[in-house]
Amino acid sequence: MKPLSESNFNYPAWSIELNTGVAAALEAQRLSVKYNKDFFDANDLVKLMGLGEANVRKLMAREDFPVIKIGNRSVVSVLALAIWMTDHNGDKTRAAAGALKS
Repeated sequence: MKPLSESNFNYPAWSIELNTGVAAALEAQRLSVKYNKDFFDANDLVKLMGLGEANVRKLMAREDFPVIKIGNRSVVSVLALAIWMTDHNGDKTRAAAGALKS
């Protein structure tokens, strides 16, 4: 009998997407409860992600980052942030995501 490994399993694509969606929703709920907020502004992201203010502003200026403009204020919903982090889980965002574990 072959030992079990990931290559022994054929997960359908929808199940992987569902699992990442569930993970993002759970992370969003955890962050929302921990910080008692549904939206984060740049100052919140600086504290949360451990990035500098200039880097957070660059991140918020990206076209693919889910920012909502309310007047002159830019915010990101906790759920949208968790989904974005899940979708952009490359090496650079993995380092930032590590700061979210606290």
